[in-house]
Amino acid sequence: MLALKNGSVESFVPSATNLFMLGNRINAINEAKENLELDLIDNPDLDTSLGSSFVSTTSTQNVTFDSPTGGAITKALTTPKQIEKLRKAGAPTPNVFPQGNSSKPVNFTEIFTSPSNSITLKRSPSVITSVTGRGEGKVAGETVTLEFPLFPSALQSLDIVIKKRDTFSNSGKTVTITQNMKKYDTVIIRYKSHASYDANRKA
Repeated sequence: MLALKNGSVESFVPSATNLFMLGNRINAINEAKENLELDLIDNPDLDTSLGSSFVSTTSTQNVTFDSPTGGAITKALTTPKQIEKLRKAGAPTPNVFPQGNSSKPVNFTEIFTSPSNSITLKRSPSVITSVTGRGEGKVAGETVTLEFPLFPSALQSLDIVIKKRDTFSNSGKTVTITQNMKKYDTVIIRYKSHASYDANRKA
C-alpha cells in the first residue's frame, strides 16, 4: 500500500502494523486484568501486582439479616459506612472485600442429591431463602416427583401431633435437615451471600 505524504509517495503499511500491534497489546492487558478480577472473587488475598486499582480491606462489622424463613443470621461484612470513613481519610476505596460487601447480596442455589442430614454449602449464607426436598410420590395412582418445603426449626411446634413437616437449621456453611416425614432424593437450598469483589469500585 502507498500513500501520498508531502507530495511524495510513502508506504503506510508500517503505520497500520503498529496500530494493529498496539491494539493487540491493549487487548492482552485488558484480558490479564479481567482474569485477575475473576481470580480475586475467589482469592481475595491474591497478589494484586497489576496496580493500585485493586485494593482490599479487612475492616468489618457484624450485620444481622432477618431470614424470610425465620431465624436471623449475623455476619461480619464491610459496610458503606466503613468505606466512607476510608474515603474521608483520603485512603483508596476498596474493591476487594475478604468477608464480603454488605451492599452486594448475591443469590445462590445449590442442589444436593441423596443428601444426608448434614449439608455443607459452598459459601456462608447471609439469608437462607428456602430449603426444598424432592422425592417420589403417588398422585392419582401415578408415580410423580413431589416437592416438600422444609420449615426453619425455630418455627416448628413442639407439639409432636402437629409436626407435619421436616425442618432445617444452619450454622455457618452447615445446614442441618430432618428427614422424618420423608427421605428426600434431592434437596434444593436457595440463599443469599455477599460478593467479595466489586468491579465498579476503583481506587
